[in-house]
Amino acid sequence: MKIKLTFLIAFGFLLLIRSYAQNAELRIELDLKNDYKDEKVYPMGENGFLLQSFEIKANGGLVGCRNDFYSTNFKLIKSVTVPVKERTLYTDSFDENGVNYTMIRNRRDYFAIVTSNANNQECIKTEGKLADLGVLSEMKVSGGKAVFKCTGKRGSSLLIVELKSGKSKYVPVKVEKFTSKALSVLDFQVFDEEILVFINAITDKIKEDLYIAILDLEGRQKEVFNVTKTVKEKLITAAATKIQNRYVITGTYSKTRSDKSQGVFIGEIENKKLNFMKFYNFLELKNFTGYLSQKKQDRIERKKNSKAEKGEELLMNYSIVTHPLIECADGYIFLGEAFYPTYTTYTTQMATGTGGVSTQVHTVFDGYQYTHATLAKFDRSGNLIWDNTFAMWPIYKPFRIKKFISFRQGQETAELAFSERNIIWYKVFNQNDGWIIRDNSKEIIETDLEGDKVRRSFSNIDYWYDNNFIAYGIQSISNKEVKRSRKVFFVNNISFSNF
Repeated sequence: MKIKLTFLIAFGFLLLIRSYAQNAELRIELDLKNDYKDEKVYPMGENGFLLQSFEIKANGGLVGCRNDFYSTNFKLIKSVTVPVKERTLYTDSFDENGVNYTMIRNRRDYFAIVTSNANNQECIKTEGKLADLGVLSEMKVSGGKAVFKCTGKRGSSLLIVELKSGKSKYVPVKVEKFTSKALSVLDFQVFDEEILVFINAITDKIKEDLYIAILDLEGRQKEVFNVTKTVKEKLITAAATKIQNRYVITGTYSKTRSDKSQGVFIGEIENKKLNFMKFYNFLELKNFTGYLSQKKQDRIERKKNSKAEKGEELLMNYSIVTHPLIECADGYIFLGEAFYPTYTTYTTQMATGTGGVSTQVHTVFDGYQYTHATLAKFDRSGNLIWDNTFAMWPIYKPFRIKKFISFRQGQETAELAFSERNIIWYKVFNQNDGWIIRDNSKEIIETDLEGDKVRRSFSNIDYWYDNNFIAYGIQSISNKEVKRSRKVFFVNNISFSNF
């Protein structure tokens, strides 16, 4: 694997909105025309970062999962290669306390979890057999167990894998007299070695309830209770944080049978009872349509006023991926990213038996396009304090729902970073009033070869440590002095000052 490390000092920035300082920056380039593929970067806090990739060519039915441990100054500390079966695909990953867990599986029954510890630069492999019951997601690790949400034709379930032995089992969700078809797992979280599962239950043709099931790490269900028995709204997404013996949940909801979100909710659960649950229509948020053109905003406002005159409520459908609820000194912060599915069409022609030609049009899913994000703060009683919405338009359209925004919580600030093409955006909000303190953007550092021109760039950004974010992705680069264009996987640190 050919790796190039460059050290650059940034003197000036493109697309500067307000002046800000940036420290020395580091960069790694990997030529993608080598023997590795599926490069991924995992920030490990002050332990540095993990650069993981897989060999392309198999040897004896095995390929190497290469784990390169780098320090915060981009120096390679150690490289560890773990052999796994060929023809495996990345499934999911989880990071905690400087340890990364990556799950891969093939299309048959093999799986492996590679545990990469940045604290001691050691790797451990867990292997086993696994029946294919659906798509695995939302990986979490606790108490020596890896837990996944499983969605398939047979319904929703959890998968629990013992990291020491590789033993695994599917745990179906069960609620009273509901059939498996009437139940689906919205999400789950792990607190104090207990699994908190949010279950959507279809009670009748017009009503759906949210149940919470509590399981131990062996998958034994300890209790289950209805959270929304007296609530008319349908919860679309849900996430929680545990505060002593209370659970504070937030997410999105719908007032119709639609599976799209129409607003934001926040609630508090204590001793299996709902203390409160408050709902806010997206159009009640002060700046929710601010990402649209003024013409479109005016049209929505007219429709909203027309509905209000009739005593009705205007509802707008969105698909939202919600971040974990963020607790601050005097309340909670909600962060959600809006997206919609895109499709592409193509035509094929076939000769008919009569000598003519038959034309068929095919529609194919083309990924999710993200459009904007909403940040909102609630007090301890669930009252909306402020909200702010901003546009985001990443060129990369993922085929699986993901979170593009990286979040860092300051003492009195909420700091967000995300990428658009070759541009990194950095926004800082005042937690007290929601005002934007800083709104910066800059182009990702170019390479150090004279004459290099970046023709195309796809990037991601994650919070790393202190004031540092880490950006990584793919760039297509041309250079008149070099015979061929090159395609590289790059890693950059992006460091913003606090003033």
